[in-house]
Amino acid sequence: MSLGTDGNGGFHVFHPNGTLEAAYETSRYDSGINSIAVGYDGRVVLGDYYYGVNVFHPNGSRVMTGQVFHPNGSLALEGQPVHLEGLTERDVNDVAVGSDGRIVVAQDNHTVQVFHPNGSLVLTFGSYGALRSEFTSPTDVAVHPDGRIVVAEPGSYLVRVFWPNGTLATEF
Repeated sequence: MSLGTDGNGGFHVFHPNGTLEAAYETSRYDSGINSIAVGYDGRVVLGDYYYGVNVFHPNGSRVMTGQVFHPNGSLALEGQPVHLEGLTERDVNDVAVGSDGRIVVAQDNHTVQVFHPNGSLVLTFGSYGALRSEFTSPTDVAVHPDGRIVVAEPGSYLVRVFWPNGTLATEF
């Protein structure tokens, strides 16, 4: 399966042979989609620079949202079934999903947050700075099959690898 955004707040799911399987409209508010990840269970996780994180079932129905706001700061999507509790920033740079279903979010506020598949906050790590466990702007995130979290940060020319508990394992 491959995914792509349409630039208008929607996403498309493609078969491995390149044919379109489905197209979904996410919301008229989802306008800054900049990252997509697929969980082990087929859930689609969208990172949106303006509106946070949205999680969808493979059929396109919304599972949960993380603090979704209008540009004026008012809540945009009330009454969603589950929220990503404790999402500290709506400026999401990237999202990834671990083999255990945990959702990892790299944010513009110099942190990485890890959420349980049910949306509850597991862990937040990082802060602004130049020390080994700090970030200037974590732009990309991935999860190794063993649970380690890999964070790329072009501003510092580093890739950092963290243990599942958020402690630094290595950097290069």
